[in-house]
Amino acid sequence: MKNLTIDNGILLINKPKDISSFGVVSRVRKMLGMRKVGHLGTLDPFAVGLLPVVFGRGTRLTQYLIDHDKTYRVQVTLGIATETMDRDGAVIAESILSDKRLRQLLANDCRIIRSAVDSLVGVQEQKPPMYSAVKIE
Repeated sequence: MKNLTIDNGILLINKPKDISSFGVVSRVRKMLGMRKVGHLGTLDPFAVGLLPVVFGRGTRLTQYLIDHDKTYRVQVTLGIATETMDRDGAVIAESILSDKRLRQLLANDCRIIRSAVDSLVGVQEQKPPMYSAVKIE
């Protein structure tokens, strides 16, 4: 049986936490023995999920795929603010819910929280934190 080699394409890699998107690309470069490897969007190092990686002539597809919508599922901790706006930053503000306020929220089936979350559905404008990988012109 001959060895199968693939020189061009797209890989969907389930990125584990604690590795950067660039770290994934670096590993793929080593595994494939090629330099022409890139990803179609950065995931934070603590994020877990599918990272599309293009290689060889597959990198030509980047312009057609990069701007498509992406879907994220998140888990949040309410009442904490960090300097990096993510879970890894130093806590700069904390708001503890009193027992009385917690009982009120639970008695109302968390409608206030649901309302706040619903207000975030759709397109949102956000100033990227200074620790962000987002390139600003």
